[in-house]
Amino acid sequence: MKARLLLGSTLAQILLALTQSTWAWNNGAADPSYGTRDRETDLMARPFVHSPNRSYDHALSGQCLLFSDEYQYWETHYGKGGSSGEGSVGRSREWKWRIINSHVKEVDDVIDIGCGDLSFWEDRVSKLSHYFGLDISPTIIERNQNRYPDRTFCVADAKMPILGLKGRIVLCLDLLFHIMDDDAFFSILENLCRYSLEWIFVFTWCGNPFNLAWRLRSLYAKLVSAARMSRIRPLRIAFLKLPWVLIRSGQLGQDIRFLVGPTHCDGRYQKYRRFEKYLEIFEKNDFELIAKHRSPCCGGVGTMYVFHTRATA
Repeated sequence: MKARLLLGSTLAQILLALTQSTWAWNNGAADPSYGTRDRETDLMARPFVHSPNRSYDHALSGQCLLFSDEYQYWETHYGKGGSSGEGSVGRSREWKWRIINSHVKEVDDVIDIGCGDLSFWEDRVSKLSHYFGLDISPTIIERNQNRYPDRTFCVADAKMPILGLKGRIVLCLDLLFHIMDDDAFFSILENLCRYSLEWIFVFTWCGNPFNLAWRLRSLYAKLVSAARMSRIRPLRIAFLKLPWVLIRSGQLGQDIRFLVGPTHCDGRYQKYRRFEKYLEIFEKNDFELIAKHRSPCCGGVGTMYVFHTRATA
């Protein structure tokens, strides 16, 4: 009996010591370089971050990723071999680089919020003096880190602040309209201001793409897909019979509401907000909107917003 009590007491002390040491590590007490930017250290021991040349004070929890809708979507997307999308390649990429280079003579020290698969950068990442890429998908961050082992990458939700993270140029391109939660959207904008020493470039929607034309195309695509999946042939007969099928299934009312009602999101991973409504966040953090560039791509609903700090104006 005494042996069991002694063993139980010993185990309890071990668990208590482990808990205290874990708390101390997470709060910086176990690391003298915690929170400093300039000291070189290997952050592989800390969750979610690898940095070959900087350390950052942060408190990120895996829980905030696992229960995020964005995490589930993008991790599945990249896990299946998906890419960052049309905004990172082709004409859209070329146009964005023209805008950035017209404002910044030297793109050197960059924090890239929502870095994706780096297709936007082509071979530019290796030429930067400092690069920090953040994305919510562990899959894509692992790929990026393997490709550029001397660059800094972080798996995190963009709404979670990373204390001590600073860079001259902060990019947030094609990310904001993928944020479904309004509070998360607000927090991300605050973080952009927190991280930037001089420039912030935000590319997002300036108009609502979910207009009537978009809704008609979406409903038509749904009907065509349903007709092709039905066993009725020829296809035109199946297409004509679809309204009756929708009535019996109870989906017709839902489709009518989708068609005629106001909408600002696709209910999955895209949501429109009027970005001008949030400019006061940048004003409050001493950043000035110095330019807006309407994109010739993306159906004309995208705009690059360029902010510059007043501290160095």
